Amino acid sequence: MLKRSCKMKLLRMGNSKLKSVVDTFVTGSLDKIVDGAKEAAKGATGDDKIGGATNVSQDAVPADTASVNSLVKGIKTIVDVGLKKDEGSAGATKTGDTEQKSIGKLFDGSTGAGADDKKAATDAAKAVGAVTGADILQAMVKDNGDAAKLAAEVSKADPWAMIDKIQNAKTKTGVLDANTDKGSGQLATGTGVADVKAATNADLAAAVALKAMTKGGKFTQPNDNEDADISGAAVTAVNKVLGILDFIIRKTVSINLDKIREAVKGIQYSEPTTESTEASTITQPATTK
Repeated sequence: MLKRSCKMKLLRMGNSKLKSVVDTFVTGSLDKIVDGAKEAAKGATGDDKIGGATNVSQDAVPADTASVNSLVKGIKTIVDVGLKKDEGSAGATKTGDTEQKSIGKLFDGSTGAGADDKKAATDAAKAVGAVTGADILQAMVKDNGDAAKLAAEVSKADPWAMIDKIQNAKTKTGVLDANTDKGSGQLATGTGVADVKAATNADLAAAVALKAMTKGGKFTQPNDNEDADISGAAVTAVNKVLGILDFIIRKTVSINLDKIREAVKGIQYSEPTTESTEASTITQPATTK
């Protein structure tokens, strides 16, 4: 509707400056946002509920690699349109090594739920609940996770760190290398590491969101139906990602509409209409005395 309205205004006003502003908005922003949303939607499909877990004592299930790649690609497209380079941080505050291993059990595809899965679920819920949506997005997309290892409390993580992670995330199918495969995309799609760690808190939260949003991904379920903590953490992560994407889209539209308003003002106050121009050039006949 917005795209059609802009073009209708162009037809009525026929101004070259306005046309240039609107065309830039439509092709440079709106079309790309729509394309990004369509691509992301390909990845966010499936019958699994958000934050789903396996049956008790069963292995975690990796997220579908193609679905994760589509989601990451779509989000990157939207972020590239509306996010400045200085918004967001690829790094984040750190969490202790013990907590890293505990949380990592939820992503593990090689062992079932252990005696300390309850603690792992609780730690994950605390971690993701304390991180803002921007951190989750940054964590999902970092190509070469060179940020420091996860080591302090996630509550202090940069809200925009996750955006950087999402748009640069890369996936890996099969067994992960505990020493090198620590990015959000790898954690969401890989298997086989009992003590898997995230490179940063943002990678951790992003991996939770990626696994929750895409086809096939399931976390290891804690004993005695204690999967509510996992589910809550996943829903929180997803909501924060969507919240930041919503902010980026609204911000992009608002900025461009302001530019269009300025162009319209130029037409109304700087460029005289044909009628007023003609009126200003008519010479009044001299009255006969």
